[in-house]
This record gives sequence, structure tokens and C-alpha cells, in this order.
Amino acid sequence: MKINANYKSIFEFLVEKNFLFFRRLDEKFFPYENSTLRYGNDIPYRRRWNIKEYNRVLGAFQPIVNMGKDFINTFLPYKSHWHVIHSFLQPIRGLGNIGRGIGTLIIALFIFIYKSISYIFTSPQGEIINNEKIGLRRTASWLLDGISSLVRGSTQILFTPLTWFIQIPLRGIITKLRGVPKIEDNKSLQKLVTEGIKIVKKQPCYIDDIITLDCIICECHRKFLKSLQHRQGTDINKENEEQLFNQARLPRYGSNYISGTIDKSHILNYFALFNINALNLNAEKEAFLCGLHPRLGTRSPVSTLPPEIARHILDLATHKL
Repeated sequence: MKINANYKSIFEFLVEKNFLFFRRLDEKFFPYENSTLRYGNDIPYRRRWNIKEYNRVLGAFQPIVNMGKDFINTFLPYKSHWHVIHSFLQPIRGLGNIGRGIGTLIIALFIFIYKSISYIFTSPQGEIINNEKIGLRRTASWLLDGISSLVRGSTQILFTPLTWFIQIPLRGIITKLRGVPKIEDNKSLQKLVTEGIKIVKKQPCYIDDIITLDCIICECHRKFLKSLQHRQGTDINKENEEQLFNQARLPRYGSNYISGTIDKSHILNYFALFNINALNLNAEKEAFLCGLHPRLGTRSPVSTLPPEIARHILDLATHKL
């Protein structure tokens, strides 16, 4: 379970600030999350599908939530042999989380000192205190993130004997009794598809809904490829999934805005790989009209029209802009 919907880690903060080195790292190691970002305009920075308007500091406790997930996994079957090895490597992962926590704490303090000084000289008159408060809240969330990572890493090392001698044998027995689940049975994928179908059915639909849908499609694809890499079984053909994924993606025009039409049937065909009920929606001749541009607000309504009419209206709108 992810609780970090609006939370930006230090790494994501630097990516958002357009530091080229971190942009390149993001593109290399998180290609599908990166592909949903918008650079060079006032369209919101977005890489997650579950954006909520609640306290962003909550995301700093994600490592603690992951500890709860580790406990729940004790009573679930293994998805593949990779996950068995993953369990055996728990102390190594614990050291990694400790390193992450230490790094987060050091960099957070450095950014806080640097930004606090820069705000004094760059903030408009009357905005210094407000900017300092924003920087303090952001730093506090990063410090909590670092501490949470230290706690998780320490407990992973401390409880390694329990994992090796209790959790691994227990999960092995459960796997033998219940069988190995397939990729399309993963609950996280099913949840993503359910949320995506809700957006497809939504009326009226807004531009930020479409961006969220694009994030959902990318997250489904990322999870599918990750599970394949981990040798989890599936009835889905990889080449077919790749083709349907590319058809379902949000179209792009240059680097400043997105425009075009999205045939709903392409999206539903992709979701149907993981949930056959997606095909029950009769949307073969409908399309989303997307005209996302810096001059258009992110709450601009999206029409549901036949593709040929949508393209014509979009062309007119684009030329006027």
C-alpha cells in the first residue's frame, strides 16, 4: 500500500527542479514514471496515479508502512523463486535502507541550509517567512523519511533469523498448498485497473483525470515488466502487452503539451489483459479529446466524442493557441 501520493522524495525533488544529472538517472532507472512527467510548462509535475489532497508529510512514513507489508507477506504464497531469494537477502536490503536513511538525512540538511540562505536574498518582499516555512515542512518530511528508513533497515537486520527460519518455511508451505499466483492475479494490478476503468466511465472527464489515467497505464506496464523480470508466471503474451500498452498511452505533441485523441477501446483492451470485465464497457467508437497546453487549465473539461470529430475540434483549438 502506497501512502506517498503527494510526497516528493529528495530524488524526485531534484528531478522536478530539472537537475540534468538526476533527470538522466530518473529516465534510466524509472523510465515509465519519468515518461508521465511534464517539463517546461505549468502542467503539474505528476508521476503517480493516486494523487490525493492530504498532508504530504504522510509519505515520509512509507518505510514504516512497508514494514507492515513485510509482516502481511508472511502469510501469502511466494510469487516466484526470485521472491524466495529476496527474502534470504533481507540483511543486505536492511543495510541498503540504512544507507538510504543516512543519505536522506545528510542531503536534507544540506538543502535546508542552502535554501534557507537563498530565500533571504531571492524571495519577494513579505514572502521570506512563508518560503522558510515551506522549506522547513519539506525538510521535516525528509528527516522523517530518513529516520523511517533507518528504523526499517535496522529491523530488517534484527529480524533476519525470524525471516530465515520462520517466514521462509511458512511461505513455502503456503505456496505448496495454494499454488503460485500469476501476474494478472496481483491485487495491486487489479486495483490499478479498477481505478482506470472508473476514469474511463467518468462524466465529465477532466485533463488531470486523463493524466492520472496515463500514470495508471504506465504503472500497470511497469508492474507487469517487473513481475516478468522476477520470473512470475502469466498467461499474457509480452509482445501483445507491449503493443496494447503503446496504443493506450496518452499521445504527445512536442515537449510542451499533449494533444490528440485517445480511443477508449484501446485503453479498455489494455485493461482487459488484467481484468476481462473491462471489455464489457461499450466504448468502441468513443474517444477522449485531449488538448493539454500551458495556456489551458488542468481542470479543462475533456469531451467524449467520435474520434474524427474530436480530431477536427482539436486541430481548430491548436491553431487558435
